Amino acid sequence: MNEARNKPRVFLSHSKRDIDFVQRLYEDLRHCQIDPWLDSEDIRHGQPWLDAIFESGIPTCDCVLVYLTPNSLESPVVKKEIGASLLAKLRDNHILFLPYVSNCNVREKLRPDIQTLQVLEWNDNNYHDVLPRVVAEVWRGFMERTIGTAVNAEKVKRLEAEAEIGRLKRERGGVFDEGEDRDFRHIWNALDRWEPLEISHEQSVAKETKTIGHLRVLVHVRSLLPFLAGPDFFEYNSHSQFTVFERRLKPILPLKQDQSQKIRIDIGSFADLTDTLLMFGLLERRERPKHERETRGFTGGPFRYSLGLRPYTCVWTHKMDRFKYWMSFNRILPTEVKWSTEQPAPAD
Repeated sequence: MNEARNKPRVFLSHSKRDIDFVQRLYEDLRHCQIDPWLDSEDIRHGQPWLDAIFESGIPTCDCVLVYLTPNSLESPVVKKEIGASLLAKLRDNHILFLPYVSNCNVREKLRPDIQTLQVLEWNDNNYHDVLPRVVAEVWRGFMERTIGTAVNAEKVKRLEAEAEIGRLKRERGGVFDEGEDRDFRHIWNALDRWEPLEISHEQSVAKETKTIGHLRVLVHVRSLLPFLAGPDFFEYNSHSQFTVFERRLKPILPLKQDQSQKIRIDIGSFADLTDTLLMFGLLERRERPKHERETRGFTGGPFRYSLGLRPYTCVWTHKMDRFKYWMSFNRILPTEVKWSTEQPAPAD
């Protein structure tokens, strides 16, 4: 990598037969605070000149200025200095290529790829007219390369910093990695829905139960989930579901029980979330002991339900605990079961 410089460095490609013009240019560039590289001035005694040109000359410069004349077109060294492969390397390294011809006849003899470039005619007759434009191009190329180098260096530093942050995260272990956070956000959004719950008023008269009224409410699934997976419940089933409704929802419903008339509230059916929770990995199936694989009925408390036992039970997984922690960590853990008697408007 080149050392930091505060002025541009220009490689002067030429034929020895045109040294008078190039030497004049060399002196004028120095007066314009430009550092020209000229073989007769910059190659030390005893140093291989080809190595000096292609290793310590061109690669260390910001611009390559080539003066094309009938003499330089015949020069083997100049041909190497403007070879197609070398020009490609100059572009890759953001080194400016500035070709000039001594007369218009020389331009017609250039390679096709160089003829496609803007190549000005420059000689003793218009020397002072073209020189300011050359100096301006050299400085512009230097500034563009300096800025580009600085921008690339900052990009490299940023990428290195991001890689280091990633390495530290992997070593120290974050609270939630990117994949887990994305998974939980998907589950959070998927459970943002409302399901109907049917509730009936029942009255016992002469050992008979009569339904005397109905109430239909909508329960927000996402707000219900943390209570279904509370510390009192290892499994997810109808019993745990209805218990949550009794404890969390029933006390705040606009209903009253009249014990004197033996009127009570029966919480009816609610959506079965088993498939959804299994799909998200919040539940897992476990085989029941053989002696439990039978159909049983249960009656008790302020409500009744019938439970048909399957050959397996669904229990909460560690992922459910992590999901609750994710909600708590993001300060969105529901603190109550949300319900409504009308369909809520969708969130924006």
